[in-house]
Amino acid sequence: MTVLITGGTGSLGIELKKFFRENISPTHEELDITSKKQIKKFFQQNNIDTVIHTAAITKIRKCEENKQLTWNVNVEGTKNIVKVSKNNPWGLETHKKCLETHIKCLELN
Repeated sequence: MTVLITGGTGSLGIELKKFFRENISPTHEELDITSKKQIKKFFQQNNIDTVIHTAAITKIRKCEENKQLTWNVNVEGTKNIVKVSKNNPWGLETHKKCLETHIKCLELN
């Protein structure tokens, strides 16, 4: 299973990488989530079958000073991740089953 963790350098992403040790967590320079074309290419090149999306601009001052960038990343970027994930050959049902399995494992530990 290839787990993509977006926002891997943020607080949540760092913690998630501890649980999903075999993951791909590209920097925003390596994967621009505002580009659906780049996301599709990244999925194809890395055989992504599970996505944990935590990428976002969260610093209030940066959000206020860069409203369009914040919208593009936080809203449009999330839409892009969802759209590409839905069109992934493995389908959403597989994602759901994988996530349920991981949650059960985390609950046991």
